[in-house]
Amino acid sequence: MIWLLISIILLIVLIFLRLDILLVAPIVSVFLCIVSGLSVPDTLANGFMPAFAAFAQNNFLIFMTSAMFARAMQDTGMAASIAHGISSKIGYKYAIPAIFFITGLLTYGGVSLFVVVFVVYPIALQMFKEANLSRVIIPGLIAAGAFTWAPFCLPGSPQAGPIVATQNLGTDLMVLPGVGIICAIFLIIMQLFYMRHLRITCEKKNLTFEGDEKTDELIAHLATLKLPNFWLSLVPMVVVLVTLNAIKLPVYYCMILGVICCLAFAWKNVPNKLKMLNAGAQSAIFALINTCAANGFGGVAKLTPGFTQLVDVFTNPNLMSPLVGLGIATTLIAGACGSGTGGITVALTTMAPVYLNMGVNAGMMHKVATLACCGLDSLPHNGAVVTLLNYCGISHKDGYLHIGVMTVLMPLITLAFLIIIMSLGIVF
Repeated sequence: MIWLLISIILLIVLIFLRLDILLVAPIVSVFLCIVSGLSVPDTLANGFMPAFAAFAQNNFLIFMTSAMFARAMQDTGMAASIAHGISSKIGYKYAIPAIFFITGLLTYGGVSLFVVVFVVYPIALQMFKEANLSRVIIPGLIAAGAFTWAPFCLPGSPQAGPIVATQNLGTDLMVLPGVGIICAIFLIIMQLFYMRHLRITCEKKNLTFEGDEKTDELIAHLATLKLPNFWLSLVPMVVVLVTLNAIKLPVYYCMILGVICCLAFAWKNVPNKLKMLNAGAQSAIFALINTCAANGFGGVAKLTPGFTQLVDVFTNPNLMSPLVGLGIATTLIAGACGSGTGGITVALTTMAPVYLNMGVNAGMMHKVATLACCGLDSLPHNGAVVTLLNYCGISHKDGYLHIGVMTVLMPLITLAFLIIIMSLGIVF
């Protein structure tokens, strides 16, 4: 078990050193095989590759169609129309909460959390320039809206984490909606208080907007865009949510319907439709393959004697409650993988059967696992975090603190709150 924990730490360190998980996962898997006394070729063939391929088989269509929908919302200008419409009504005085809620709305509507930064950041720049606020805090606001309550707390979210939970637990995306909404409100309140602190700090330290050539270009480009009607721009997201949660169509059908709606209402905004669809499909490969690699490492870990011992610890009711064990295991694996999707996949495929046999409620497990996977996954080595900071032109040193507080610390506090209220019988 100690060697397994060392392997997980090694995985985190190598990813933090900017090595790609696609390279790191097989290397650490080989290391784990050697120290566990397993045959390297046999374990990679019977552990790593089947787990890698199984995730691709089960999730390729979901990742591809989700990425195509996100690209359609981006290229047609519909996502920008929604963001611009809300920001213009709210006004620059409320720039901080506006960016936070705009990002959350787009993410909940199906825009990938890997893509939403490209839509929201130019709007945020415009608002922060008018409000004369430091743009250093923008990545934290986008991360708080995209990585926490919107995809992982609210019922019916079409993002990958909750969908993986339904595949492993036999639940649906609307399971225990009341609990999800309570946790979302709890988390939002904490985040808003922190944002208020950020604004006060900016005013006290006289931290004002820092413009440069790139930011000026993005703001200028935003002014030249011909955006679709605001209300029409909401229709594709509504179609995705309704067909997914009310009609119960498979998620990839829902995303395709969303793409069709985008093109139907903003056909002229995309001169090259095939290029848009190709770019969307290709962008899915990066996220999918990285998550497959994380799942492959989990497949190797499952074959080691230490993993059986570790599962016994987390599933022993004399040591901890099943919900606590599942929450800790999911968020630790997500942190090791640098991926919430990878974390929830590995945790549920290995531990869910044990918990279900113990009689643990599948709906409660769904809510705990989906919230737990958005805790430690947002550590500095997370791919979405790196993409967000790079695109915003903010270093980890300057921008990560706010991301860490709102997407790691506060979700973990909310996870504890969730387990407590469920233990008190608040389950609806």
